Amino acid sequence: MPLILRFSYLVTLISVLGCTSKPANYNPFAKYSKVERDSISKTMDDFANSMSQPSEIHRLYKDSAYMLSPENIEIKAHLTYSFKKRGDHLKAMAGLNDVVNKDIKKGSYEQLMYRAWTLIYFYRDYHGTIRDVDLINKMSKRAYNSCWGEPCGLLKGQALYKLGKYEEAIKVFDTVLVEEKKLGFNTDHNFLVHFYKGRCFHSLNDFSNALKSYGLVLQLDPNYTEALYQVGLIYKSKGE
Repeated sequence: MPLILRFSYLVTLISVLGCTSKPANYNPFAKYSKVERDSISKTMDDFANSMSQPSEIHRLYKDSAYMLSPENIEIKAHLTYSFKKRGDHLKAMAGLNDVVNKDIKKGSYEQLMYRAWTLIYFYRDYHGTIRDVDLINKMSKRAYNSCWGEPCGLLKGQALYKLGKYEEAIKVFDTVLVEEKKLGFNTDHNFLVHFYKGRCFHSLNDFSNALKSYGLVLQLDPNYTEALYQVGLIYKSKGE
């Protein structure tokens, strides 16, 4: 679509949505057919994707695209990224929770995977991470799933570790390694699983197994600072 037409959409949008007398459930696009709404939605979504994600205009186009095609929850999911990147975490999580609930109703757990990843790495919600990973495994009927590029079990294991449930975390990490071996992966290369297994053994004062796990990490990266530091703490505690 020509650039001038894109901006004409925006000007119309601002004037319509800025009207203070509109009803709460007002939809300026109701007069269009579904085919027309989907077409305009795609145009707006594509234009939003060409702009800086944390920007206000990106969110305006995304929000409008979703208003046109409310069944396309992926648009709203992407909109939540923008809120998160600008630090508006309440809006980001409110939107993400809505998207997850709608996705689950469709029998899908794709957005649930992203939320599990978000909860542990951005919000340190360890109980929420465990809840989401358990639901993913239940819905998928598999013991191994990938959450945003990482094994979901890795996220759950880290959450259990943070909650001080070390033995339970080790069992989850071992399940990840067993399932990866079934898939033909070289499990020695999953250094994060081995690192957090090491942390769990370390916290249980099982220094022998902790050193074995840290050793696998250091085979992959001899300069992995955190592993070297933890190994140093073990030797210090042993008087070595």
